[in-house]
Amino acid sequence: MSAAVQPSTRILCMHGFLMNAAKFRSKMGSIRRGFKKDAEFVYLDAPHEVPIKLNEDGTPEAGGVVGSIISAIVASPTSDLNEPRYAWWVTKEGSDGSPPIYEGVLDTMLCLLTAVKEGPIHGIWGFSQGAGTAGLFLLLLYKPREEWIKFFGEEHAAIIPSDEQLAEVRDQIRFAILCCGFKTRDPRFTPLFSPPMPTLPTLHIMGESDQIIPVERSQQLSTCFANVEVLQHTGGHHLPGDNATIKKYRAFLEKHCPDLLSRGNKPKEEKKA
Repeated sequence: MSAAVQPSTRILCMHGFLMNAAKFRSKMGSIRRGFKKDAEFVYLDAPHEVPIKLNEDGTPEAGGVVGSIISAIVASPTSDLNEPRYAWWVTKEGSDGSPPIYEGVLDTMLCLLTAVKEGPIHGIWGFSQGAGTAGLFLLLLYKPREEWIKFFGEEHAAIIPSDEQLAEVRDQIRFAILCCGFKTRDPRFTPLFSPPMPTLPTLHIMGESDQIIPVERSQQLSTCFANVEVLQHTGGHHLPGDNATIKKYRAFLEKHCPDLLSRGNKPKEEKKA
């Protein structure tokens, strides 16, 4: 018998709107240290670069939630307005109060499919728009190819994966942790939020004082999954990284995916050929 170390558990981390992989990695520093050698965190830039546009007086051109996010970035003394910033989709607001359309979603879904398959990736950890996108991605994975074609259009059928390819990626992902997530408002995807619901374990983190994504929107996303745990805190729009909360993250994985922790430290017995 010879001992072989299993590959580390790999978690795909999806940043928020107008962030990037490097910035999100920095913000998750305490969480990464809390998992030590038990997991490898993989950071990915969203596929759509979005410049920050300001008026002459320094206020954001955009209004609404986007404007609030940009205002917070501008106000932060540590922000570099010249660094690249990305989005998982770009929102095109509807006219006359009609629902918005998310542009670039298919590009993002194909990007995530490739990242998970090549990783390999065992779980997803998303924040804000990254959490909303991760939720959308997971819901789509539980739909057949023909449903993808309905969502994205017959003109894209040639680049939409087969049912076998979708199943391969779906079976790889064992869990998801979604912080400040939300259900997408694009009406194309409304059918995704009806049963049957994905059965993989999901942990939904939400802040009672969140002014960007109200706690109610995160609660709505949690109802789209069948095996749910909710971690609600008194803070705002951020990913908690204190020791007590890190223990709760670990407890979630130990409960639902105990084999994924310490994979890199525990040798697996391998039979001789």
